[in-house]
Amino acid sequence: MDYALYVLKKIITVLIYPTGAALLFLFAGLILLVKSRKRAGTLLISVGTVVLLIFAMGWSGFVMLKALEDEAGPYADPALLRQAGVKYIVLLGGSSVFDDMIPPDSWESVNPRFLEAIRLWKAIPNATLLMSGGSDNSEEAMLSLCARFGVRKESLITETKAMDTSDEARWASKYAGKQPFALVTSAYHMPRSLRQFRAIGTNPIPCPCDYRTTRQWPLYQFLAPCGAGLYYSEIALKEYYGRLFYWVKSLIRIP
Repeated sequence: MDYALYVLKKIITVLIYPTGAALLFLFAGLILLVKSRKRAGTLLISVGTVVLLIFAMGWSGFVMLKALEDEAGPYADPALLRQAGVKYIVLLGGSSVFDDMIPPDSWESVNPRFLEAIRLWKAIPNATLLMSGGSDNSEEAMLSLCARFGVRKESLITETKAMDTSDEARWASKYAGKQPFALVTSAYHMPRSLRQFRAIGTNPIPCPCDYRTTRQWPLYQFLAPCGAGLYYSEIALKEYYGRLFYWVKSLIRIP
C-alpha cells in the first residue's frame, strides 16, 4: 500500500508541477484545435501559457520558498543542542551517487546539508551521525565522504532503503527513540520533515540549512520569466504537495 501510494504520488506530482501541467494544457489545446474546436483549444493553450509564465517568474518561487524557510527558523546553535542532551544528528540526504564521480561532485545537492551536519557533529562530543542516502549505491560514498571530514566509522550509521521522509523518520526513531535529536535538512524541506518525524512520536530539534531566499537574487529573476524561477517554484510546490499527500494518506488510514 505504501509503495503504491509512493509511486502514485510521484506520477501525480510530475503532472501537476508547472511544467507538466502547462504541457498537458498545451497538448490538450492543440488536439482540440486539430479537431476544429477552436474556442476550447485556444482556452486550454492560454491557460497552459499563463501557468508556465506565472511560475517561471522569480517572485513566484521566492514567495513560496521564503514562507517555508521562515517557518523553518534560523541556524541551530550547537551550545543549545548540547544543553538539550542531543546525542544523535539525523541528516536527510536522499541523493543518488554515481560510481564515475567523486563524492563531493555526485553529492552536490546534499553538500550544504552534509557540511551543516558535520559542523554540529564536531561541536557535540560523542554524537552519532545518522545519515540517509536514499539509494543502494550511496553507502560507500557516505563512508568515504565522512572519513574525509574525520567522522569515525563507529560514529556513523547509514541508511539506503528509505523511499521518502516517512521512511527516514521510522528509521531514525529506532536509534533516537523519544530523546531529543538534531534534524538536519534544507530549510525549505524542514517544515514537512518536522511534521513527519513528530507524527511518529519522535522529538526532533530543527537544524535547517541551505537557505535559498537569503541569497542575493538578480533583479531579472524577479521581473522576467527564467529557468531559475521555474526551478524554485517546483522546489516549493514539491513541499506543499508533500504536505497534501501525507494529509490524504492519513485520511485513508482512518477506520
